[in-house]
Amino acid sequence: MQPYIATPISRKDIRRFAEDFRKLSGMGNRLFIDIVYIVEVLFREVFDPELNFIIAPASEMGNQHGLTNPAAKTIKIREDVYDGACEGRGRDRFTIAHELGHYIMHDEVTVGLARLGDNETIKPYRDPEWQANAFAGELLIPHDKVIGLSPDAIARSCGVSLAAATFQRKR
Repeated sequence: MQPYIATPISRKDIRRFAEDFRKLSGMGNRLFIDIVYIVEVLFREVFDPELNFIIAPASEMGNQHGLTNPAAKTIKIREDVYDGACEGRGRDRFTIAHELGHYIMHDEVTVGLARLGDNETIKPYRDPEWQANAFAGELLIPHDKVIGLSPDAIARSCGVSLAAATFQRKR
């Protein structure tokens, strides 16, 4: 698979962006945010009424949990992932937040095919997958509100997996 490269964005900038998004969404002071409600209703009402949020069967999506095409104004989530997010499963909530990150931060101008030489790698801050993961982590686990909490408390309060809580706590 051909790698992609994005316009550089630091974690600090992604954190600020996620904080601003939470405030504009009216969710700035909450630990837990309803990511399904955000993509199904709020995002379209406040930011982009043209967003098509599609729930697709696993038979169509295969191993892909989500796909985003900002140019086509589409976020597609595999049905079982959507169901899991609705049930509060942290990993599935993270997947939807990750795809929202792609939708917000990436387009045909900010992301393109990487033309790498032998032994070259993409720096994390230029990797669109790293950027979308960083956005999802910052959106679902607000840095300023989880200081001093244990990973278990973060996972319960923010509705994320223990792995995401542990990772994000170190950031």
